[in-house]
Parts: sequence; C-alpha cells; structure tokens
Amino acid sequence: MRYAINRLFSKQNRTFLICSTAFCLQLLVACVWTDKPAAGQSRGRRELPRLSVNWNGTQLRPVVERLQQIGDVSVWIDRRVDPYVELNHQAEDQPLDEVLDAAVSSHGWRAVRFGGCLYVGPKETAEALPALASALRSEIPKPRGQWTKRLPRATPRGAEPRKILGETLSEVRTGLTNPEAIPFDIWPERNAGSSTLVELTVLVLAGFDMRAEVSDAGRSLKAVPIDYASLGSEGIPAKRRRPVKRANGAGRSRVYTLRIREQPLKPIVEQLAESTKRLVRWERSIAAAGLRTDVRVSIDVEQATFDELLAALLEETSLRHRLEDGAIVIEPAN
Repeated sequence: MRYAINRLFSKQNRTFLICSTAFCLQLLVACVWTDKPAAGQSRGRRELPRLSVNWNGTQLRPVVERLQQIGDVSVWIDRRVDPYVELNHQAEDQPLDEVLDAAVSSHGWRAVRFGGCLYVGPKETAEALPALASALRSEIPKPRGQWTKRLPRATPRGAEPRKILGETLSEVRTGLTNPEAIPFDIWPERNAGSSTLVELTVLVLAGFDMRAEVSDAGRSLKAVPIDYASLGSEGIPAKRRRPVKRANGAGRSRVYTLRIREQPLKPIVEQLAESTKRLVRWERSIAAAGLRTDVRVSIDVEQATFDELLAALLEETSLRHRLEDGAIVIEPAN
C-alpha cells in the first residue's frame, strides 16, 4: 500500500482523502511523514505525523478511528468524554496530537500524549497525568520490575474498571483494598498502547478523579480522590463528580454511576447481574410481543440504586424489570 501511495504522491507531501460514513461529513487529512526526530525531541518518543484537516460537524469517534489508522497511535478516550460530540476545526500541517488537542479544547477537554497513548479527557485531568504517574512510581518500593515494564495494554469491551484494575494489580501481586470506591461502570474497548502498569493504573483511576495510594510495602493499593491543588495543576479546577454524602451512615446499599451510549441492552444487564451475583430471566413473552433484547440503549446516571439503574436502562425499551428471589426478571412493560 505504501508503494502505491508513493507512485501517486510526491515524497515530500503525501495526501490522503478519507471519506467518513454516511453519518459523517468528509474528513480531509494531509499527512507529512518524517524519517528522523525533530530537534529537541526525545529518541524514546516517536514523532506523530503532521496533518491538515477540515472538520465541520464531524463526530469525535470516527475522527479518532481514522487518526489511529493513519498515525498508528492508540487513543484513550476518558469515560467522561462524549465520543459522539461534533468537532469543528481546521488546521494545516500540524502534529496529530496538537490538531486533536485544539479540536477538543472548545469542549473543555485536552488531547495529550501519556505513556504509549494519546489521552483525550478533561483539561484538569489531562494536565495532571504526568504528576499522578510520578507520584505512584515514587511510592512503589524498588525494585519496581513489572510496574515499569512497557507492554501493549488494552481493556476489552464490556469490562468493569474495578475488574480491570484488579487484574492489572494481580500481575504485581498487589491487592486493591477498596474496590467499592470505584463506581460501577461498563467500558467500551480502550487501548493504552505500549504502556507500563503504573500508567495503566493512572488511566483507569483518573477517569473517576481518583489516584492510587500505595501501602504495605507495595502489596496494597487504595483508590483515593485526587487533590489537584497538591499536584500543582494550573487553571481553574474542573467540576468533578463526587459521591453523595449520607447522614449517620444511612443508605449504605451499593450505588452505581454508569454512562453508556448506544450499547446493546442484553450484555449490559447480564454484566450487572454477574456483578451482583444474580441470575437474569428473560421472559418468553418478550419475543411473543415482538420485542428485542439486543436493542441499543444510552443512559447517564449517578449514585443510583440497583433498582433505579435497571429502570433507567429499560426506560426506552418497552421492557420492565422486577427483582424476584435473587433473580432479575425482564418482561414486556405492557
């Protein structure tokens, strides 16, 4: 493919015309590749291609997918970023990361290089990532070994962040002492590129405005809120989600924070059931009524009870739920 491109375009400026799907406007990207690092650039950090773009109402998600293909770069989108937001930006002959950074800035986000990926998330969090990684590394006793080994790291679709973190820490025989502090969430596939366990831990927790606190000679890790002021981050602190305070220990039942967009219903319900050690019973009357269990749903809830979360999931589906003898029963609403 590269040789075909060389025949069509000059070596100095190779231009790619990329057409988006019928749901997106045309995306024009011009890439200029260089063979050696620019002056002052670290040899350990690969230079990203330079782009010329004209995005007019183009959604973030297809833009990221195209950029990952063109630039051979992994993009980690923070859970608080809407991947379907529209971008309106023009640039000419600029580095890929700077182009994306400028494009998302109007939404209060930043795109910054961190570890082996390009992170897209709230400005305050993005600027704090290096300090968070440095703080975590300093708390881990030497030798750090597996903590700092750089490997391809990704999270599968439908995974829970607390399980991702638990599996990550098991590689270094470290336990998470308070998994319940991480709100329940279901993630799409995310790719951290060639990153260390320190960097992946920072990425997972930062999406909840949390950081890792190490204890017991590195054998235990606790998720605690980020104190952005102590990290010396600049600018006005972003408004962050905080747990609801309950007086006198009331309401200690588990609560959920979940944000999903256009995901199939059935796997989400099954994942919720598994996390609460419940069974799911999909009534035969669903098919008889001409309803489907793979309908796509979108919700954004905070501090919801399990019952409230299920009600929100099913609100637009013509289905309803009831909890019965340790099982979740899904049936037609009428």
